[in-house]
Amino acid sequence: MAKFVFTVEDRQGGVTLSLDMREGPASPYDRSTRASRLAKRLLDIVEMEDAINTTPAHKLLPPSQTLH
Repeated sequence: MAKFVFTVEDRQGGVTLSLDMREGPASPYDRSTRASRLAKRLLDIVEMEDAINTTPAHKLLPPSQTLH
C-alpha cells in the first residue's frame, strides 16, 4: 500500500505545497505505482495553476488582429 501526503501551508510570502512520498513502495526497475503517478500528476496541476495565476493577464491574451 502506498501513502502520499500533500501539505499545503500558508506562509507570509505565499503558499507552500509539499508532497511526502516516503511511505510509497520502493518499486523495482523504477516503475511507479498508480498512486505515485496520481500524486505526481496532482502536484504538476497545482504547480501549473500557480504559474498561470502569477502571469499577468495581459500576457495571457493574444495580440489583437483588429484593423482600425
